[in-house]
Amino acid sequence: MITLNSEQGFVKVESWEDIETLPGFTTNLDPKEHQLNQIIGRYIFKDYIKCGLSNCHTPHGRGYIVSTKSGPITNIGHNCGKSHFDVEFDQLSKVFERNIALHTYSENIRSTLKSLDFYKEKIASIRSGPQGADALYKKSLLLFKGKSGCPEAATSIISKMVRGRNSVISIEKEASRKEIDYLEAIQGKKLPRPYYIEEKVGELSGLSFLFEENSLRDILVLDLDNSFKSLSELDVDNGSFNELKEWSAWCSVIERKIENIENLIDVGIKLLRKDNLLQISAAISDKKQKDEYIKFINANM
Repeated sequence: MITLNSEQGFVKVESWEDIETLPGFTTNLDPKEHQLNQIIGRYIFKDYIKCGLSNCHTPHGRGYIVSTKSGPITNIGHNCGKSHFDVEFDQLSKVFERNIALHTYSENIRSTLKSLDFYKEKIASIRSGPQGADALYKKSLLLFKGKSGCPEAATSIISKMVRGRNSVISIEKEASRKEIDYLEAIQGKKLPRPYYIEEKVGELSGLSFLFEENSLRDILVLDLDNSFKSLSELDVDNGSFNELKEWSAWCSVIERKIENIENLIDVGIKLLRKDNLLQISAAISDKKQKDEYIKFINANM
């Protein structure tokens, strides 16, 4: 990849042959006879290119295209630049790299701004409908205490599963003598009687939909919606380096964020199926609350 700083700003150059045809370009510049003027380009290649200094010619994959005060242009690696042009080259290379980064950030942001309406429409589509993000988020809130009338026995089980990030639905039961003998043999110690163990009665699909970091409200409203608004108000031409760097990084992951939301919606649909959530009833010991939970799921999911 070759980037040149031209009168039109930073431009990408397709091939090294285009550099070799620049007026004044030489592959054999004597650094003792020429003074550095400015850095006019940067290149990064898998294949190595010989240094253009007459006393070097060491092949390297990354370097700069420089002009001299007397006119000739050549290519040099960073080490050669520091060795032969000292502090001046080091300062110029840092400024050049910063300017390239600033240009890249700005272009990335502008590209995203052009597609902003498309992203907004896509998010609106994702949020709408009976199995859209908004509907799934509201339904998921019903599974937690104080949100809907879901029996406390069920909300306690679900909350415990979320905290433990464990999708296995289990009940506590008294271990049989055979089970205790087996556990004592494994653990190498005597266990108290009675001894209670966890028995699996089901496994909940899509539990991760309820994890805090997967909150659709946080992702869609606090992140995407608010960021779309802030981005549309951003003054790209006058933004600070750090500001543009942060926004460019955010723009680079928009499509991944949207893809993650779509995947998360699929997880939510699996979680909120009636047959999936009704598995919880097997772990509710109180008959009244079990019946209330079954009725609740059938009415709300």
